[in-house]
Amino acid sequence: MESAPKVNGIRKQDRESVVAERSHRRPVRKSQTEADVPSVLDSWSTQAGYKLRESGQTSRTYKRGAGFWVAARMLKLSWSGNDCTLEAWIKPPIGKDIPIESGGITGVAPRMVARTHVNALLQMYGQPPIL
Repeated sequence: MESAPKVNGIRKQDRESVVAERSHRRPVRKSQTEADVPSVLDSWSTQAGYKLRESGQTSRTYKRGAGFWVAARMLKLSWSGNDCTLEAWIKPPIGKDIPIESGGITGVAPRMVARTHVNALLQMYGQPPIL
């Protein structure tokens, strides 16, 4: 029986599944801030047009856009003391979540718009942008 072709000792099917899994991870940015997180989020969401979807004592999830033609842009920020964890992604109507980082051809325009919005929030916290 003939085995699948290998590159660097990895079968093509295994390599493709790892690449597919990696390409759909949400970017997570961990940082520290002295800012009042809820106040900054309120200001940013108003400026960027994101709507609050979920809210807890130490976490908020925001969404902008909906429908078939405009993929939803999502942001979740959790905090504990000075520690913050930010996740940002595109939620297409069909398929898996798409990370907002640059690279690849899937969802180029919505990723670029989402990065602009998220980078404005990161700037408010004095953090480096997502490229």
